[in-house]
Amino acid sequence: RTNGTSSDPSPVHDPSSPGGASSVPLSPSLYAEIEDRFRGSESEIARRQTAYLPDLESLLSAPSSSALDIGSGRGEWLHLLRDKFPNVAAEGVDTNAIFVEESRSTGINVAHGDALTRLHNTSDATYDLITMFHVAEHLPLQELDHMCADIARVLKPGGLFICETPNCASLSVGASTFWIDPTHPRPLHPEVLQFVVQRAGFSHVEVRLMHPITPTTIAEGTEQGSVTAEIVAAIWGHGDIAVVARR
Repeated sequence: RTNGTSSDPSPVHDPSSPGGASSVPLSPSLYAEIEDRFRGSESEIARRQTAYLPDLESLLSAPSSSALDIGSGRGEWLHLLRDKFPNVAAEGVDTNAIFVEESRSTGINVAHGDALTRLHNTSDATYDLITMFHVAEHLPLQELDHMCADIARVLKPGGLFICETPNCASLSVGASTFWIDPTHPRPLHPEVLQFVVQRAGFSHVEVRLMHPITPTTIAEGTEQGSVTAEIVAAIWGHGDIAVVARR
């Protein structure tokens, strides 16, 4: 997933430096093709993201509401916000020039650049909503810690932060599909993400299991509450987790 703080390669942390995701940075075009091939169609991603819309009904009701999507990628979330909350000033930031150009061509407001710099240069209490979909897992922990602190600062009181990341507590994710993206340095455990967001000073932090991936035939044949159910959940369970935090 593209994100916000490298000079142009897709990972937030320059993958050519120690601790990066790979020895050679990926070109914007190569990463865009990987995203298109493996992320899921834009319509499917938008369908999944509709799960967060009920959280926004009262939050974005004021005409002056504003939102920032960090690592906006192909723009699915920003299109969803524009359709559901047309009066909200929604904008994105991404390092991938191809995604930025494509997003702008569809009329959504996306800046090409570094998310940490963008946050550093943003005044306190600016946004009602900040989102990061499949960005946190690209970041070194120290960088994620800094970003969450800045996000807390630039959110208005009562503002909401939504951070979705692959659920590495699911074996099928942590041992397999997580590694399809070659810019992922290592899985981010849900409890670590929750800790970092809490440490940033959010008053209420909720962890949600998102997007079930257990095959239907197995799910239907599993007796709830049994050891078998626990095993099934550990192997498949949910593909993503989300931290939803209130300022």
